Amino acid sequence: MKANTVAVIDFVLSNTLRLFHPFLPFITEEIWNGMGFNGDLPKDQGGQTISFANWPKA
Repeated sequence: MKANTVAVIDFVLSNTLRLFHPFLPFITEEIWNGMGFNGDLPKDQGGQTISFANWPKA
């Protein structure tokens, strides 16, 4: 896949998980860690857990 395609999929999945987290906390946390998002962000922006990740912006 092209780098742009991967970047878009990464962005969409990351934001979708953040939106679903209040309703599906355990599932979204497992997917967040399994997809490697826990290492993409600094700790103060939700790097270790999706619970502290910034809310998506429009």
